[in-house]
Order: sequence, then C-alpha cells, then structure tokens
Amino acid sequence: SNGDTVVLTSDSGEAEATARITDRLQAGVVAVPEYDVKMRALFSWRAADDGWFSTAPGAVRLTGKRKS
Repeated sequence: SNGDTVVLTSDSGEAEATARITDRLQAGVVAVPEYDVKMRALFSWRAADDGWFSTAPGAVRLTGKRKS
C-alpha cells in the first residue's frame, strides 16, 4: 500500500524504501533514484569494455517489510 516500507532485492543487493503508488508507471514497474546511496546497492556497477557503467533497467523483487 502507499506509504508502506518495502524491501527491494536484486542480484546485486537489497534496499528498503517507502512505496509510492502512481499511475505514471506501468503496473509491475518500480523506479528508484540512482543518486540515492541506499538504492545504489540494487545496481551491478560493473564497467563495460568501453569503460562506461550500465544503468539499464534490471529486475528486482519487491516484498513488504517484515514486522518485528
């Protein structure tokens, strides 16, 4: 739900975020700010042969944060 804390997990890492639901993205699509230090864990940050870093979309799994 809007405002819930969620956990995003990719092959490269994991990060917590606050969900903000919008109709500006297609259903099933998650957007995160790459400039946010905690979100950077979701990206591979491997340089390509030409020295550039790929910022292409990647797959993440989204789950609700477990209550303690």
